[in-house]
Parts: sequence; structure tokens; C-alpha cells
Amino acid sequence: MTKRFIVLLAAAALLLPSAVAAQEPEADAGSGSILDRIEYTAKAGLSMPFGDMGDVYKMGFCLGIDGFVHYKDNIYIGGSITYNRWGVDSDLFGDNTDGSGSIIEFVPKGRYVFDKSEGSNKTFYAQAGLGFYRFAWDYEYETDFNIPGVDEETVDVDDSEIDLGICFGGGMIIAQSESFTWEVRPEVHFVFADDTANYFTLTGGFIF
Repeated sequence: MTKRFIVLLAAAALLLPSAVAAQEPEADAGSGSILDRIEYTAKAGLSMPFGDMGDVYKMGFCLGIDGFVHYKDNIYIGGSITYNRWGVDSDLFGDNTDGSGSIIEFVPKGRYVFDKSEGSNKTFYAQAGLGFYRFAWDYEYETDFNIPGVDEETVDVDDSEIDLGICFGGGMIIAQSESFTWEVRPEVHFVFADDTANYFTLTGGFIF
């Protein structure tokens, strides 16, 4: 995949809310620009590989930004760009292992927001997405054959690929005040890579 294609995917993930807002059936023509109706979330948190991927990488971190716009009723449409990074688990090949893996998500998403209880400042939602994941890995390790006269060999693995993937999860939006709203979200990702790439994220973010 070319860098231009990746840029186009990134633009699609964050411009999707703008496209939906332009067709929003409940939008008021006098309510401001399209961008004024998009709610963005700057988020950060933990990223935890599991399954086969959990045997290779240890827990890492993620950073990203989401954009969502109200479509109709309880339905919101949007997308996210998120960067995940993990260190290689030294238990895989021993203490001489060094390296990391990362995934960048370019994922359009749909969200259903449940009705809020009267007087509560908390809103719950469920969401799912289908998009592209750029999986990259770079690590090296030394093999020790324990054979007299045979030196250790350093193996270097460095590659990347772009795969289709899905995610689903939910979250809680907490309105502390009119100017301060934040959210907490657990989410599971399944990436259809050549090697299984599954991970779980737990993020917190500020809505603006």
C-alpha cells in the first residue's frame, strides 16, 4: 500500500462525520457549519494483545482521535484514527529479544446511544466499526544453538501490511459541566492479518 492510500483512508475515517452531517435529516440549516456539529474525542489508554498475538507482545499503549456526528434518533456516525504500540515479550526468545509491533487504525464506525436517565450526567453507548489496520513489526533476537564452534546468530524481522478488521465495544460519556465532557471506552479489535492480530483497548478521552 502506498502512503497516498493510507492518507486517503485517514481522511475518510475523519471526514465521514462531515459527509453524514451534510445529509443529516434533523439538522437545522441555521445551526452553524458542518464542522460545528461534529464531536471529536482525543483519547489515550492501554492496548492489550491477546490470543496468538499476546504470546508475542506485552501490554502497550494507544493514542488517537475520534469524530462523531448525530445522524438521527439515537444513531451517530463517525470514525477514528488510533495508534497502538506494544513491546516484544522477552519470554518469546529470551532476554536477547528486542523490538516492537504497532497498528494504526483507520476505522469508520456506527454508534447507538442509549437514552439517559433523568437527572443523570452519564450516557452509555454501544458501537462497532469496519475498516483498515496497518500492522507493522520490527524486532530482532539472538539464537544460541549451544553447539561448540557455532556462534550465535542475530535474526532481524521487519515488515508491515494493511488488513481489514472489525471492532466493537461500548462506553460511558460523563458530562462534568457544560464545557468539560469526557468518556471511557473498552473496545475489542479483530484484524484479519496473515497472522492473528487481536487486541483489547481501554481508553479515556476528552470530548471537544
